Formats: sequence, C-alpha cells, structure tokens
Amino acid sequence: MTDIGNINGIFVCKKGYQSGAIKFAEFYGINLKELRVPVDSDWDGRIQTIQINLSALHMNIKQRLTVFDNDWLKAKFPNPSEDKHFQIKGNNNEILIKDKDGNRITDLYELDNQLPHDNWKEELNKEHEYKWDDAYIDVEGIGTIKLLSIKYVYDVQMTEPEEIIISGKDTAKAILKDVKTGGIKFFDKNGNIK
Repeated sequence: MTDIGNINGIFVCKKGYQSGAIKFAEFYGINLKELRVPVDSDWDGRIQTIQINLSALHMNIKQRLTVFDNDWLKAKFPNPSEDKHFQIKGNNNEILIKDKDGNRITDLYELDNQLPHDNWKEELNKEHEYKWDDAYIDVEGIGTIKLLSIKYVYDVQMTEPEEIIISGKDTAKAILKDVKTGGIKFFDKNGNIK
C-alpha cells in the first residue's frame, strides 16, 4: 500500500481483532471489517421482532337485485313470449356495466368492493343501491339491456385476527461490522443489505 500510494487497505476476518492489530491498522489507514453470523449483542438498540395482528374486513353479499328499465324492455321487445327468463353469467370482474356507446362504466367486482361500511365494525343486513341514468348490461341470449340499479343486501364481517411475527434473527444471515465506527450492515440469505 505504501509503495502504490493513495489507496486504502481493507482487512476482513470472522472473529474480530486484537488491540495491537487495531492500533496497527489505524496507524496505516487500514479499514478493519468483521464478516460473520450475527450474535445477540448485534441486536442491541435495534428492532429484533415485528409483530403484526392482521384482521381483514369481508363483505358477505347475501343478495344482489338487478333492476332493469321496464319501459325500455317493452319498447325493445313489444311482443315478448309469455315467460322470458334470462341469466347474467360470468365472474364479477367480467360482468360489465356500460354506457350507451358500449364503453365500460364499472363491473360487479368494483361495485362489490365499493360497498359502504364503517371501518372495523361488523354490520348485518346492510343495504345499498347503485343507480344509473343511462347504463346497460349484457344478458346471455338477449343482448344488451338497460339497467336502472343494483340493490345489495350484505353483511360486513371481520376475520379472526392472525398474528404474523417477523424475526430479524431469522432474516439476517450475516453481518459486516466496521471495527472503527461500530457500524453494522445486515445481509439476508441472498446477500441483500437490510
């Protein structure tokens, strides 16, 4: 290092250094590092464990009543057969509500997730209605039908709390300690600095 000049030396070991080695390194400007498995004292003053109590809000939809525009239906089907039954099929995110030009307004998945509720309060038989002036929905075997509203009856329920514990001791697989400053960097099993 002296022959080359203008460079810093780094020495890395697993067990630490004796006082003479530390004095020698300081005199010659050599950086001393420890690379090793973490020990309990490395966690002093640091968060060792994070505990999360996770509870989720769940909407139990008991009824979804679709209200169509009867006047619009009579105009579109002036001579309906006696019993006209139809179904709306598909996953919630596939059942689209569109405007008159066929552009997407929303879908049942979004409506389900936007149902009003008081945060962290269970409620039973709650009711809500979405209304539109000019909305349409595709019905199997018939085509597009004008929709007035969708009425919901639902329960707001909380799941049982689940405890999740994240231990730093389980995630930190190695540390790199600067002997001079005492600074520590933690590494996970993939070598990423934490």
